[in-house]
Amino acid sequence: MRIFHEFHTDVLQIRVDQPIPLPANLPVEQIDSWRESFARTLVEAIRLGAVQLLGIDQRELCGTVRTRLFGYPEVVLYDSVAGGAGYCQMIHTRHSMRELLERALNILRCRDNCSHSCRTCLQGYDNQLYWEKLNRKPVLAWLERLLNINQPANPFDKFSAASLDTTNGGALLKGDLETADHLVVVAPRLFNPQGQGLAEA
Repeated sequence: MRIFHEFHTDVLQIRVDQPIPLPANLPVEQIDSWRESFARTLVEAIRLGAVQLLGIDQRELCGTVRTRLFGYPEVVLYDSVAGGAGYCQMIHTRHSMRELLERALNILRCRDNCSHSCRTCLQGYDNQLYWEKLNRKPVLAWLERLLNINQPANPFDKFSAASLDTTNGGALLKGDLETADHLVVVAPRLFNPQGQGLAEA
């Protein structure tokens, strides 16, 4: 016989339409634990960011996470008091999502520059069950990309690609073609289906 207890409180769902990234060459048997660690770290960073924004005790706000279709994470914050104390509503009405995620980023930028997590950044009395799973650096890099913070001017520079703000791509292409011994073109299609020559990509 199972006994369940209903707990009614205020809830805030935060859906991020970006999948949890996996490191290159991650063994298949470690994928689930990696995702779990990433998701738990993300929850704690956002929860603590919300706590800072509201100026409340850490124990007054709880958090969990679930994975949606395509590996998109959904963070769920909820008031720890039955019936709700209004904290989730306050986050929603008084602060933008960018504010909340930037607070989470500041927490992940540990002042002590720890390797995974420590008492300065993520670890607290109320989340000590998860200390071994917290790993701040991958989540920090992911959130920075999400918010377009500290990103290189040309993220494709390692492929010798033109900068995103290039205005005269033709001149660059012509210069590359003069020295190239092969050409790789990526486009939805090169020729239109009616056979009338080149089609716009």
